[in-house]
Amino acid sequence: MFARPRAIDGDLSPCDSIDSVAALMTEAVFSECVSKAAQCGDLDGPAVVAIGTFHTTAATIAFNRPLVDCVLTGKTALAGNIDIRTGTMAGPSYQTTAIAKAAFLKPDKTQAVGYARSSISGLLLCGLGSLPGQCVGLLHPNPERPFDKSMLPDIAFGEVEIRWTFGELRVKWTEPRTAAATGA
Repeated sequence: MFARPRAIDGDLSPCDSIDSVAALMTEAVFSECVSKAAQCGDLDGPAVVAIGTFHTTAATIAFNRPLVDCVLTGKTALAGNIDIRTGTMAGPSYQTTAIAKAAFLKPDKTQAVGYARSSISGLLLCGLGSLPGQCVGLLHPNPERPFDKSMLPDIAFGEVEIRWTFGELRVKWTEPRTAAATGA
């Protein structure tokens, strides 16, 4: 399925912060997933939604793994525990998410992680604004119809792993065949 052209609100420049680029990309991908979920619901096979951009800055900055991870986990923030007696950090800082704008996740009724938009099996994010073009795949952690990523062996695929006992979300990546063959 191909998404219709949609503008990213605001104009990206190479000087924008990584957070603002990630937020714009996460929002744009989330909006496409919301709009495509019903359309993908009645299919008899896996639905992979392709989203591409010819916007040079978005293509070169936004489609790298740390930013693409936000599409799977939602908007992230840096957090830490503060000792209220001393006003200092009590332990290391850590990354947290409210799962806001995650492509395939949402808070469930208990505010734990729930699945969303299961009619979409995966996404292909394609940066076409620079040479060489790049494409990464994202898989739904609990799709109605799973997509076999071996059908696209030259594309790296990310998938969110929910570690229920630890209350953690992690993104694991499968390397493309070309990278595995060259040792890249």
